[in-house]
This record gives sequence, C-alpha cells and structure tokens, in this order.
Amino acid sequence: MVLLLGVAAALVVTASGTDDREFDYDHPFHSRADRPDAGTFTEAGSHGAPGFDDPSVREFLPFIVQDVEGFWVDQFQQEGVPYEYVRVVIFRRAARGACRTASRTTGPFYCPRDRRLYLELGFFDALAQEYRARGDLALAYVVAHEIGHHVQALRGITAQVDRAKRQRGAGPEELSTRLELQADCFAGAWAYTTYERGMLERGDMAEALRATAAVSETGTYGSVAQRRAWFTRGFKSGDPADCDTFS
Repeated sequence: MVLLLGVAAALVVTASGTDDREFDYDHPFHSRADRPDAGTFTEAGSHGAPGFDDPSVREFLPFIVQDVEGFWVDQFQQEGVPYEYVRVVIFRRAARGACRTASRTTGPFYCPRDRRLYLELGFFDALAQEYRARGDLALAYVVAHEIGHHVQALRGITAQVDRAKRQRGAGPEELSTRLELQADCFAGAWAYTTYERGMLERGDMAEALRATAAVSETGTYGSVAQRRAWFTRGFKSGDPADCDTFS
C-alpha cells in the first residue's frame, strides 16, 4: 500500500502501562480556530514510551486515522451532518478507559462512553507475526473497523442496538455480530478509496483479509468468512449505504 505519511491526526497517546502522560496532536482537518480544544504536540514525558519513537507508529497510525476520518467527514457532509472526530489512545500493556481497562488481551476497541479508540501496540506486533498480516492495509483495516464503531455511535446505530438488546432479552449476540460486520463493511468502503487513489499494491487485499482472522470466531465478532464477505462488499461498492447488516 503506497501511502504518503502526512501530519499526525488528533491522538492521545499514553506512554506506557497505565501512565496518564499524554501526547496531543492537532487534527489536520480542524484549524485551531475551528477546534479550540485541540491540543498541541508535546514531548513532555515521551521518554520511556516503548515503540512510540518508531516511525511506523509515530507517522503511519496517525496518517491512517486522518485518512479514514477524512472519508467520513465527506460522507457526513454529503448528508449535511457534522462529524465529531474520534480520540485515539495508543499504548502498550494497559490503559484505563471508560468502558474497561484496555490491554493486549482486549485487542483494539472503541469505547462509546468516552468516544475513544484504544490501540495496544503489541496487537499490531501479533498481527504481523502470528497472522502474517504485515501489510499497511492490514493495519489500516483494524483502525478503519474501529472508527466504523465510532460512526455507528455518531449515527445512533449503537444506541438502537443497545435498546433492541434490552427489549429482546434473548439473542443479543446476533445484534452485536451485525454491529461488528457493519464496521467491517464500513472499513471496506474506506479501503475502496485507497484503490481509487492508486494506493494499493499487489498482496494488500490478501493481507487485509488475513487481518480479519486476528479476532477469534468465538463471541460476537462473526466468523472469518462473514467478516471477509462484508469487508469485501464494502470494498466493491465503496458506499457505506450498502453496509446494512441489520435488514
């Protein structure tokens, strides 16, 4: 995947462990005047952050966040709806969150309570080593999937699913699975834009599809076959409107 590494997106990076030290970046889509709450980048406490100085972390992850959110900014603008940028926590080992403590075992996840995306660096090591998903698009798929959950929260889909779970009582796992598969499809719709821009290289799609296996088939994530099918559906159309997994 041919990517030009751009300026960093709005991130909160927890240095290590449950340390509260943070690294803030201005978001490239918002000027300071437009977004007064945007923090400026600071090196304070940057020492001792394992892997944070690695260019692949320092530049690539922020670039992916900015690129995926750029896609959703356009989608929301077409609908005449403002888009709220996600906050991203990059960490190693563990980080406290409003939903639960994030760790290597939890994997990447989005917390709708604090509107933050939690990315543990060790997961991406495993993605490349254990699942042989070493390509840029494989890593980007994971980020795009989780930002898809942010979009679901913004559009009220997550709240609707939560209400349906309470009303239905039984079978909430099916609804959770549909939520996950829709996020896969959303990721595919964004990935199509990388094809349109000539950013994909041979083997990128295969590695991205291998990345869908990084989450076990147990629980509410759906089977690998289902995840691949919905990611591919989004990729083929490039239109999030084709990602209705609930009908």
